[in-house]
Amino acid sequence: MSDSMVVIGTPGNPTFGGNLVLPGGFGSNAPNVPVSAQLVGGAPFRTVMMPDGKIADVEQREMSEIKPDTDSLPVGTKVVIENGTQQGYHLISDYIPIEKTEETITVLSDRHRSVLPRMILTDGTYINFDSWPQLYAFANRSKEKGDGSGQNHGASTQAYAGPLSWGPWVDLAAHTGQDVYTISFDTASQAPSTFDVQIEYAGESSMVTVNTMGPGSYKVTDNNGAGTDRIRFKSHSVGQNISIQY
Repeated sequence: MSDSMVVIGTPGNPTFGGNLVLPGGFGSNAPNVPVSAQLVGGAPFRTVMMPDGKIADVEQREMSEIKPDTDSLPVGTKVVIENGTQQGYHLISDYIPIEKTEETITVLSDRHRSVLPRMILTDGTYINFDSWPQLYAFANRSKEKGDGSGQNHGASTQAYAGPLSWGPWVDLAAHTGQDVYTISFDTASQAPSTFDVQIEYAGESSMVTVNTMGPGSYKVTDNNGAGTDRIRFKSHSVGQNISIQY
């Protein structure tokens, strides 16, 4: 990775004035990925490249609600991998599908690795990992849980994803004992957006809550208790209706 600096013209955002200095190197123009930037002759500040190619100032990045040891992402979800160092986080990938994480990162030089990787999601939040094996386990769990395969009950319903807030819970399948099935969720609104997903189901000894993102799917495999599974959504932008198949 290069530590050199490059100067680019302001991409249509008048709040920055003249030229902007951004770090060069692999992946530094990936959407929603934070970099340190500065106006020519000005003080450094934190910024991100947005999906439309414009630059936005940010003060801090929020941690995702997705938990590295239990949750997952749908297959096809694009993520950026960063490498933690004493000087901060360095990009080691542009956006790649979650299921391609391990095969992509293993081809990189060992000098790009550390014990503190993290993953940037398309909503701009991040997931911290304690080690590369933990990150790889998360990616493999995502391949298993979010590939869209598996049976469902032939049922469907709708839910509402609030704008940056959780919508109401919607009931899914009722069961006594294990009931393996796949839940698929997609936007049904004219202004589509990615969204967070929270699923709750009865485990063997207690209720289990898992987090993922959509559009996509999630395969429920360990609902060994008795109860009614349920689901809710949170939009990353405006409120939207979500179509659910299960």
